[in-house]
Amino acid sequence: MNELMNDYIVGALPGSYAFYTYTQTSIENQSIIPEYASMKNFPNPFNPRTSIQYTLKKTSPYRLYISNINGRTIKEFEIQDYTSGTKNISWDASLFSSGIYFAILEQANQTTVLKLSLIK
Repeated sequence: MNELMNDYIVGALPGSYAFYTYTQTSIENQSIIPEYASMKNFPNPFNPRTSIQYTLKKTSPYRLYISNINGRTIKEFEIQDYTSGTKNISWDASLFSSGIYFAILEQANQTTVLKLSLIK
């Protein structure tokens, strides 16, 4: 007699194989928030303005800029406050065409990237 032990739905093509393994671990001491910074924006997709919110875990110089899909920097924000905490900055993309852009935050050899979708 065969008994179904586990049933998993996987995104695989018919005839291919997918294996799933797991172990039970405690997440009590594990943080899902990065230790140096986190970012989000609203709205996304946007037209033509979006608000980028980021949280810095430590006080140190950082760089925040927007790049296009080709990696070219199209907007660099002038930063005057390097203290830790949550910050908001607004980006007006009315001079740019529809497409995918990236907000990039660099701090202490760490990089956080946020995908932005401009739809006109």
